[in-house]
Amino acid sequence: MWKFSAMDDLWLGCWGVIRCHNATLDAFTSLLPLAALAGSADLEAVAAQLSSRTSAPPRPAMRSDGSAPANVREYCVVARRHEHEYDGKQLTDPWGLIYEVADRCEPILDEEGHDTGHRNPVGVHHTTEPLVLRARPGEWIKVTLINELLPGGEDHQFHPHHDPFDARFGPEPSPPRLPLEHLDDLGYPDERTISPRVSLHASLLRYSVYTDDGAYIGNNRDSTVASKGPGGGHHHGGGEVIFRYGEHGHGDGHGENGHGGDGHGEERESNWREYWWYADPELAPAHHRDGQGRVCYLYDMADIRNHRHHGLVGALVVEPGDCTPVDPVSGEERWHGPNVRLVDRKGKPVANEQVLILQDGLRHFVAGNPELPVRDVVPDDDPEDSGQKGINYRSGLINHRVGMATKPPTPIWEATVGERLWLRLVTAADKPRNHSFTVHDQAWAFAPWVGDGPWIGSASGLSTDSTHDIAFTANHPGDHAYRSGAFMWAVEQGMWGLLRVKKRGN
Repeated sequence: MWKFSAMDDLWLGCWGVIRCHNATLDAFTSLLPLAALAGSADLEAVAAQLSSRTSAPPRPAMRSDGSAPANVREYCVVARRHEHEYDGKQLTDPWGLIYEVADRCEPILDEEGHDTGHRNPVGVHHTTEPLVLRARPGEWIKVTLINELLPGGEDHQFHPHHDPFDARFGPEPSPPRLPLEHLDDLGYPDERTISPRVSLHASLLRYSVYTDDGAYIGNNRDSTVASKGPGGGHHHGGGEVIFRYGEHGHGDGHGENGHGGDGHGEERESNWREYWWYADPELAPAHHRDGQGRVCYLYDMADIRNHRHHGLVGALVVEPGDCTPVDPVSGEERWHGPNVRLVDRKGKPVANEQVLILQDGLRHFVAGNPELPVRDVVPDDDPEDSGQKGINYRSGLINHRVGMATKPPTPIWEATVGERLWLRLVTAADKPRNHSFTVHDQAWAFAPWVGDGPWIGSASGLSTDSTHDIAFTANHPGDHAYRSGAFMWAVEQGMWGLLRVKKRGN
């Protein structure tokens, strides 16, 4: 799939399909000849040569005991509902969604001990931060994604006498506008469908789009994940929750689950599937002296309109081959989470790494009250400026009497003078309005791979789905603001935070 990544453009139809045929003689005869092959008489030899090229090396086979070989890094991720507290209890998203890492997943058995086809996460690391995974170059990443948006059973969200202040799963009453949407009398969208399916789509990594794309495109397999909650669509607020034919015991339920379990597909789809992604060696060097690797954007494509601006976004960092991430407090090895310290093979410090995910097109609610959405600054302004802003599910709103002389709810990145800092920026924005980003009193190489090139103190052109990897040194103690370059309205709506640099020994 090719697409314009901004939600306004995608909504208006700026997407399409690049259909890649297998390199066979029939494919050559059905397509216009390539200029490079115009003089070739042996198309069969050309087809054989092209068919030997793959988008990724062969996927490794699992061991007989079910464990993964050494070049496979495994994660279990669960998608759940979670009320994001963008500014404490006074400013939240009651319809928030989140990815969380679990230690493992296990089958859910029925009363007779048979596998139901569903999976249950075990040892979930509950968090309020976005999903950040890590890998080394040349590794396969196996992610098992479990859908728990609708947990099943007697779900209060579908009870006819539910609490009116409890946000049921579905569209929020005043979502950020998109072009050409049907609007209510107050100018907000009121005819929107929501899906309980989820997925994980990976940018920059190599994989089979046919099975591991985290989407449902063209003739590819459906690589999104069904929920195991109660079936049947329902209306709520300004839209409707839609269950696909075949979910929750309705229809045939083909049970296609990619590379995982039987799913007992005769009755329903499973609530899980596996994704296999390959971290190309071109994404990170073998040694940290040769570069800092790359951050890859992860996001949901099962419901492009709803899930992303409610929080189903994340990142995967491909670290240099000689680096190991450790917890900044305990020093224990830890491969997930936005902030880690990186050490080399001898345990010596390499860098202090922080992942920041920039968000726009959000909708905040005062004190989590579904009846009190925060209105747009200019209600009749262009849709590309609608919604609120945030970083890592937090928004540090500016009080003009105090300014930025306060403790923001956004991440406070703690460092020590002399420490090497690696900043990973992910623009998980919905809107086409570009952002810029600066760190006070800091500068970094604009193109470090060039050598003796120019230095800058602000990154510009941060468009939707873009990522930036920035390296600099903490030279001076104090609180250094990191922020958007747009004071109106990004900084005022909370797109800023602090880099807190302490003197050695403090």
